[in-house]
Amino acid sequence: MASRLERAIRMRPSPLTTEQKANFLIGHSDGVAREKVEELAESAGRILIQ
Repeated sequence: MASRLERAIRMRPSPLTTEQKANFLIGHSDGVAREKVEELAESAGRILIQ
């Protein structure tokens, strides 16, 4: 069965960039996983979530 990310990628006319894939996954993560991603983004000096 295709993941939600794979289905979204197939529906787009052009391939997603690495940053777009990261934003998609972050947007669909919850709880501790999302907190960890936000923590890593801040420590790297980048905020992927707007």
